[in-house]
Amino acid sequence: MSITGAGAQWDFFVSYTKDDRPWAEWVAWQLEVEAGYSVLVEAWDFVPGANWVTRMQQGVAQAQRTIALLSNAYLRSVYGQAVWQAAYAADPLGFNRKLVPIRLEDCPRPGLLGQIVPIDLFDRYPADAARQHLLDTIATTLNGTAKQLASPASPGTPPPFPGTPPDKGQSPPLSPPTGVGSEKKPPAEPPPPNPRSRWALAALALVVVVAIVVTVWLVWLRDSPSPVGDCEKVSVLTGQVDSPYYRYGEVLAGLVHAAYPGTTVDVISTGGSAHNLSSVGHQMARCTVSIVQFTTAVDARYGASQFAGSPIEGLRSVGPLWFDLLQLVVREDSDITTADQLCSGRGVASGLLDSGTEQIGQVLFRQIETAAGCSIATKPTKLADGLAELRAGRVDAVLWAGGVPTEEIRREAIDGVGLRMLPLEEYRDAMQDEWDIYYGSRAGTNFVAGPVYDIETIRPQDYPGIRTTSTVAVPNGIVANEAADPDLVRYVAQALIEQRTAFERVLWPDGGGQGFRTGAQTVGTSPFYCLVSLHPGAKKYYQSAGISPRCPTS
Repeated sequence: MSITGAGAQWDFFVSYTKDDRPWAEWVAWQLEVEAGYSVLVEAWDFVPGANWVTRMQQGVAQAQRTIALLSNAYLRSVYGQAVWQAAYAADPLGFNRKLVPIRLEDCPRPGLLGQIVPIDLFDRYPADAARQHLLDTIATTLNGTAKQLASPASPGTPPPFPGTPPDKGQSPPLSPPTGVGSEKKPPAEPPPPNPRSRWALAALALVVVVAIVVTVWLVWLRDSPSPVGDCEKVSVLTGQVDSPYYRYGEVLAGLVHAAYPGTTVDVISTGGSAHNLSSVGHQMARCTVSIVQFTTAVDARYGASQFAGSPIEGLRSVGPLWFDLLQLVVREDSDITTADQLCSGRGVASGLLDSGTEQIGQVLFRQIETAAGCSIATKPTKLADGLAELRAGRVDAVLWAGGVPTEEIRREAIDGVGLRMLPLEEYRDAMQDEWDIYYGSRAGTNFVAGPVYDIETIRPQDYPGIRTTSTVAVPNGIVANEAADPDLVRYVAQALIEQRTAFERVLWPDGGGQGFRTGAQTVGTSPFYCLVSLHPGAKKYYQSAGISPRCPTS
């Protein structure tokens, strides 16, 4: 029974919030198994290894119709709003019935949703009645009409047919007279129109035409895709392709474009945090946001480390993503079991030059060298090349600061020489002390001592074959220039707080991501929003959500 049109891969894409998953599976079952339609639904089709954002984009773009399962929880979901708005934008007048709302609760339909006739399931009991109602109304949606195939029953006594002969009791019509004057005469010609009436009719026609044109223009103006703020094109600066930064950039791009179809979003692969911060530092970066390691962002703000002598004054923070975990990787067959054994060896591949990995690596290696009284040779290189060097035995270890799992490390753990992680938890306190000493004397009243570094765990489910290992974690997030469009920044901040599940699932489809905190908790307790002030657009959102960083000045 599939009805997919040209270019469509599915008849229906079912959009729902996690609270309504049982309903989503029930609806999908009735449509696909019982009725034979093709259905894309996250609960069935977003399997481990699939790109969550890509599948969501495919659902909106490549399904014939989007079913939005409306509930109070769904209406509070920013991502749910983005999905139904994207479907609405593709068919604003409803001619193709692209968006099909199904109400699971007696909830309101705000804004543009109120213009679309819904299917109501909340008042249909028992299940058989709900099933039949769903299938009947879906068929009506596809047909575009609820007209019955057979003649409906008569509602009562019909009016007499105009050609019915008169009753016998009625007098027959009089025959026309014969003879003189009985011949038919043509009707008299109507009198010529009054010139004043002619002008009145022309003026009325002109008014009607103008009204139609204005109405069409207003409908087009209302329903044409609008950009976010003044940004018809947005750039998201990330990291190496296939890195967690890049994949999180894809999530953010999908959210922005779904919410604002008039904005195209480019996800740009870069050398990492330092490169991104230099790009964001330009005043022209009005429609650019960047994913960076927050410690590197603070260095950039105060002209430390690789930014010595060149601070980025216009840098502003937007919001938190998650924690980068320090992953110090050795071969499975290596004799090295602790970080201090890397001294006087073949060295460590330490990340691209000026990357966030290299920056945080310098901090880590200083603590290891101080504790062991030795020195560690480092070799700046990107992750893929570093793993190749490790495989060939030209380095003893590879350092990577990033989300867990990182796909390149995961592939190497499965298909390469086999890997182990070195524990780094013991160096966290020394790293924190160095941070407090360094910035306590430079940031002045903006400095707030806080838990810059955390402890996280790398688990076997993250990298097959690797033992559970404790390590140091450093937060990352999104920054922008102070001149960045406030509407863009506000939406990004909102997405980071309210759509954290979307970001988490791109790496962990079943949840359980390492290094995630609630957005409100992170903003409220992190010292980074004091050292790198919040962008006004982000601050406006956080204030509306009742979230505020505890800073002496902000």
